[in-house]
Amino acid sequence: MRDLELWRLLRQRLDASVSREDAAARDPRRLLTLLEELAKADLRTRGIFAGLLLGLCQDPDGQLREAAVACLGGARGHRGLRALVSALDDADEGVRRAAVASLVETSRAEPARLAHAAFHPRADVRR
Repeated sequence: MRDLELWRLLRQRLDASVSREDAAARDPRRLLTLLEELAKADLRTRGIFAGLLLGLCQDPDGQLREAAVACLGGARGHRGLRALVSALDDADEGVRRAAVASLVETSRAEPARLAHAAFHPRADVRR
């Protein structure tokens, strides 16, 4: 995995000093590829990127939000869990699916956390 490149691309994507037009013009394909690799890594490796991934969960690009949520699977901390629960309400169906899958992974350590999906008001999330 090219962790330094991923770190750099995430920082650039989240840099508040970059105008919206410049951020929207960036090609996210390389970042998506690296995030897909990261999602397959162990939790310790993914945890190093947690702060940046939490920011990416708010990105305007649904594919990037979905990838960030997928990388948060297994998160044990309050901020990670809160991001996953928030993603259950995302307008993008892919993000919601990734949130459920990540929440299932997170719930292996604490099964009660799955209640966020099991009793969610959206039928697609409950399924």
